[in-house]
Amino acid sequence: ALLTARLRLPGGVATLEPLLRDRDVDVRHAALGGLTLVASDDAARALVRALAAGVLSADRIVERLGAPWGVPTLLDSLEDFHFSAVRGHLAEALGLARDPRGREPLEELLAQGSDDERTRACRALGRLGRGDAEASHDLLTALADPFWPVRAQAAKSLGEIGDPGAATFIERGLVDPAWWVRANCATALRALGEPGLEALRRALHHPDRFASDRAAEALSLEAAGSSPWLPRAGVASR
Repeated sequence: ALLTARLRLPGGVATLEPLLRDRDVDVRHAALGGLTLVASDDAARALVRALAAGVLSADRIVERLGAPWGVPTLLDSLEDFHFSAVRGHLAEALGLARDPRGREPLEELLAQGSDDERTRACRALGRLGRGDAEASHDLLTALADPFWPVRAQAAKSLGEIGDPGAATFIERGLVDPAWWVRANCATALRALGEPGLEALRRALHHPDRFASDRAAEALSLEAAGSSPWLPRAGVASR
């Protein structure tokens, strides 16, 4: 499978795609690697079909599709009802590709998708790049989503984008009923630098014990020099 890809033999994708369904998992993984080496529109379409068929781990396929060569196919597939069951995974791949063309379909998925799709769309928007004001606006709206994992991921992604103007909105999440939302909001505020730290200092005196506890914990970690799991504002995201 890998030799077929490396030699760029004619009909390589047609040869490799059936191997994604081989009974031997090693053969399936080799075919996945071969299609990644081909890195064409046809190869991307084969991987999207494999994703929908569930022949390999979705995470493995998403990791390979999340590259510039996969973006045109990902955009087309998000609009194809045949792949509606894997829209969340397609969104993840778009985020990994970090292509600005993915913003609009991700925003649409965030507005209209299922709980899982909205969560994955939030994660993908956070990966598109720092300082993206449009993505930041949609993520601020997602902080009020009825599904708590969406709110938690929105807070994390806002920290990744690094928009200091989001600090006040993230601060409100310190009183969220869900623990993970409160925790992610506190860590995201640390990642925003001084505007976020100022919000945490205000929250020390919040009448809600959960908010003040999260703020105290985050500020203690800051004082100890512990880095948040998000890059600081002004530092390029990896």
